Amino acid sequence: MRLGHLNICGWTQNDKELRTVILKEVNADIFSICETHLKEIDEIEVDGYTWKGFNRQYIHRNAPKASGGVGLLIKNCIFEEYKYETIDIIRDGVMCGKFQSKSTDFNFIVFSCYLPPENSVWGRDSQGYFAHILSDIYEQCDTDAIFLCGDFNSRIGSLKDYSDFDELPSRLSLDKTLNQH
Repeated sequence: MRLGHLNICGWTQNDKELRTVILKEVNADIFSICETHLKEIDEIEVDGYTWKGFNRQYIHRNAPKASGGVGLLIKNCIFEEYKYETIDIIRDGVMCGKFQSKSTDFNFIVFSCYLPPENSVWGRDSQGYFAHILSDIYEQCDTDAIFLCGDFNSRIGSLKDYSDFDELPSRLSLDKTLNQH
């Protein structure tokens, strides 16, 4: 099973062909996609995939287009092996889908997340945002695997971006900015 994530900064007719070529080249079974900028009823259409999306419900009346939006693009053959259920589309910018094997007890969940920058009106409650995701994870304690994908607009400056038990080389960060995300 191959999983991928893309922040597409808007799915439009002008860039649909390019994005479709990229998706086909990566050839993941499931893509988490964020910042779709789709309106409430819009969908992403890619041959061989099914779209399960959660578009931002509120668009400011003066906004030239929709913003935010998350979802999963799932290869159609996955539905032959797994039953799919959307288990969370309550909080803007968080969508969680559960995949249950049709032949075994194996199951996994995939989060597609987008937390706007902290200076955005949509990104000012990072504490509540992460608490919501953590609550979802605790509710799914019987899950065999959890995949948390997304763009959290986190800026950590020169702080470590790994745990002490990880064996990763040190990184050199050019961005020295920290934020609440």
